[in-house]
Amino acid sequence: MKKAAIFFFVFLSLFLTLCSENEKKSSKTEILKHNEWNNIFRKYSVDSSVISLLGNKINKVDAIKVYFAFWCGDSRNNVPKFIKLIDLINPDKIEITYISVGRKTDGAKYFVSDLKILRVPTFIFFNKGKEIGRIVENPVKSLPEDILNIIF
Repeated sequence: MKKAAIFFFVFLSLFLTLCSENEKKSSKTEILKHNEWNNIFRKYSVDSSVISLLGNKINKVDAIKVYFAFWCGDSRNNVPKFIKLIDLINPDKIEITYISVGRKTDGAKYFVSDLKILRVPTFIFFNKGKEIGRIVENPVKSLPEDILNIIF
């Protein structure tokens, strides 16, 4: 019985370690420490009228989860732009969470199963705990326009 309990504990510890390595919360400071990401952040500009419009409507969102990967070119291109956009809008009542993911393991269908995240970056917008929209990999039109389409 004791051996079974030890085996179970070791197995559970290993499983939790593997799961936690696939997802890691990051801060925008950690993200922008990467030179290339920071360069994209600094160079990105958005029309002030779009910023104003987004700022007036963003209150329909109370949380945004951003799943990305440091090894992913689409993440490198879009996440710094998103950070810049959010900084310009300055939404103080929105909980924004940045989560970096590892590469999929062999046979894995999703990066994050419970949210069915197939590709990164994935930006998920929530209102009162319910998903109201997402942007996957690259915006259809542009990041600001796609966000406006989600919140209007």
